[in-house]
Amino acid sequence: MDEKISFCGLDCLACPAYIATQQGDNKALERIASEWSNDEIKFNPEEIDCVGCTEDGQRFSWCDICPIRKCVMGKKVRNCAYCIHYPCEELDKSFERSPETKETLDKIRKNL
Repeated sequence: MDEKISFCGLDCLACPAYIATQQGDNKALERIASEWSNDEIKFNPEEIDCVGCTEDGQRFSWCDICPIRKCVMGKKVRNCAYCIHYPCEELDKSFERSPETKETLDKIRKNL
C-alpha cells in the first residue's frame, strides 16, 4: 500500500488539500480554503494548494511557519516518529487537534 506521511503524522493521501491539488480541482481548493478559514485567518485557494510538507514545491501556507516542520527539517529525520524526543510538547499539542496522527506515528515507531 502506498503511503505519504507528513512530518507530524498526517496521511497526505487522505488530505482533501493534497487530493484536490493532485487532481487539479480548483473548485475543491476554493471550498477547502473556505472551510479551513475562520475569524482569525482567511485562506485563499492558492494557499491550500499542497504537494505535502515533506516535498519541494507548493505547500499549504501554514507549512512555512509550522514549528513541527521546522524542527523535523532541522533534525533531518524522516518524520517525528524517528525523533529521539518523541513525543514532544509541540507534537502533543498537534495530537489534540489531530489524534489520528499519534496513531500513525506510534505505528511507525513500533515498526522501527
